[in-house]
Order: sequence, then structure tokens, then C-alpha cells
Amino acid sequence: MIRELGVEDCVVFQSGWVAKIPPMMADAAVMLFPYREIDGRSALLLSYTFGVPVIASDIPSFMEGTDNGKTGILFKSEGPAALKSNIETTLNWTRDDVEVYQRRVQKLVQERHSWKNTAKRTAGAYQRLLNEKSNHAERKKNADRTIARDA
Repeated sequence: MIRELGVEDCVVFQSGWVAKIPPMMADAAVMLFPYREIDGRSALLLSYTFGVPVIASDIPSFMEGTDNGKTGILFKSEGPAALKSNIETTLNWTRDDVEVYQRRVQKLVQERHSWKNTAKRTAGAYQRLLNEKSNHAERKKNADRTIARDA
């Protein structure tokens, strides 16, 4: 398909360890994630670190990671025709189209994936655990009092 579209000079295939990620990401207009399944989405989030929108298969992890397609284009997993169509769409993006997606990526990163928000969510999770432990201890103390009183 790359040869058919005549875009060999615009496409970089990379597998395995990538030592030069920042320059590669800085040059990318879009990142492609044609997965059938994946346990996480760290590569997708790495793209977002550089403000790069994505084309990703519609597996659950990527649907959530792209805010249901707002920060990239989703295509039907196992759907090569849809993938091809979406790649062709991005080849025709104007600078304005790219900037719309980049703004959405930046907003998503700030709202969900910034260190500040991650720290807030982590602190909140710990606080809920502490509250739950405290509530459990209070319920146990009350139950012990009731048992002692009724004995």
C-alpha cells in the first residue's frame, strides 16, 4: 500500500528497541497502531507526549486512550480497508487538521496523564484506602462493644 500510494519517503517502519525516539516523534505527523490486542497503551501515550495524533485499531485500550477517537482516528480492528482509508485521510490533512488533533492530544494529556493529575489520583486512591481502613476499624470496635454488652 505504501508503494501504491507513493509515500515511501514519508513512512518509517521501526521494530524492536528504538534508541532515537525524540527525533523520530518530533518528525512524525501521525503514529500508527494497528494492533489486534494489547495489554497497555504506553506507546500511544508516548506519542501524546510529543503531541502526535494516532491512527489506532478500535480495541478497548485504544478507544479509552484516544478518548473514543478525539485524539486520533480509530479503525475497525482486522479491517485493512478501513486502515488504508484512514491512512489516506491523514495524507490529505491540512496543517489546520493536524493542529486540531494536536490541541486535543495536549488537552487529554493535561487532563488525564499529567504528573500533577496522576499524583492527585494516586493520593485520592490512598485516601480512600485509609478511610476504608478507618471505617472498618470503627465498625469492628462497635461490633466488639455490642458483643461485650450483650454477653
